[in-house]
Amino acid sequence: MQSWLLGTVLFLGVWQLGCGGGGGQTGTGGGGGTTGTQTGSGGSTGSGGEAPAPEVTDITPDQAIDPVYVGVTPEGHLLLTEGQPQRVIDMETNGKVDSVDATTFTGFEWPRSVAIDDAGRGFIAGYQSIWAFASGTSGPIAPYVAATAPKQTWDWIVWGGSPLRLWALTADSPTAPKMRFVRFDIATQDSGGTPTTMAEVDRFAVMSFVVDEGNNVFAIDSNHCRVRKVTPAGQVTILAGKPADEGGSCSFGYTLKTGETMPRDSGGNVALPQAIALGWDPTGKKLVLSGAGMLMDVTEQADGKSLGKVLLTFPMGVSNEHFATGPDALFVIDRAAKGIKKVVF
Repeated sequence: MQSWLLGTVLFLGVWQLGCGGGGGQTGTGGGGGTTGTQTGSGGSTGSGGEAPAPEVTDITPDQAIDPVYVGVTPEGHLLLTEGQPQRVIDMETNGKVDSVDATTFTGFEWPRSVAIDDAGRGFIAGYQSIWAFASGTSGPIAPYVAATAPKQTWDWIVWGGSPLRLWALTADSPTAPKMRFVRFDIATQDSGGTPTTMAEVDRFAVMSFVVDEGNNVFAIDSNHCRVRKVTPAGQVTILAGKPADEGGSCSFGYTLKTGETMPRDSGGNVALPQAIALGWDPTGKKLVLSGAGMLMDVTEQADGKSLGKVLLTFPMGVSNEHFATGPDALFVIDRAAKGIKKVVF
């Protein structure tokens, strides 16, 4: 993920808060040149065996902001969007806010998600349009893609797939029975053009999505605490979470310790609590989920089933939500503290 705008993944319907975590210790810390408070993960390991606790550093902004989404620029800055007020913020990883674009985004009902292309160009999904930033400038945010139908939505975007392209989730209206994962193959500097539909599926409550090198889409179904996989052929399967015939809510409602293996549900897949955001780990090979006071990984096995473990349990009171992946760390938004946590594994 690169950028002069923000990184992957995403807010649809209700706003969820993560539920607590394990103990943890605090002290003064650094790590990667970042200043702030370093926080332990609250416990050694569970059934997954011994694992060192990740290093967690609080990044406290030097002025009041309310971040919703975050991305990492090629220069190592954090690009953040706010919901209210609707602003874009450039912040260094020591918390120094370098610039704030106070443009009123009249096309935004709420910033949905952000993505960064290979050139560092940033994009924001603004409900009924996608907006773009030029790299390395403080110039205006310009419309990139507008709705082609009166009620068409652009809810989530991500940079990924092969070849690398801007992808988006769109539907003809907020209540349309079908939704489409599309790819911008003929985009120019100023316009996304007409995107290519990569998969059309029955609607489910997407909270965020990513795309792998095989152009498979992995998306959080927030209504059922599932990760769904959508193949280029449009086949939809459940990678993690309850089997489709069970329905209902989350598979479990408690917090595990750092290093514990995630439980499995009756379908043989990883059971999930309420997850809010989905992205990649710094290697780009493992899926990472954020929510319920934890960071969790999920890997697909040869038999199509999944395994997972808890990468990090946050201390009680942390509301971990959307995150961006840098070359050596995850940058996780803590909505409760209105700050960022840098996590190095």
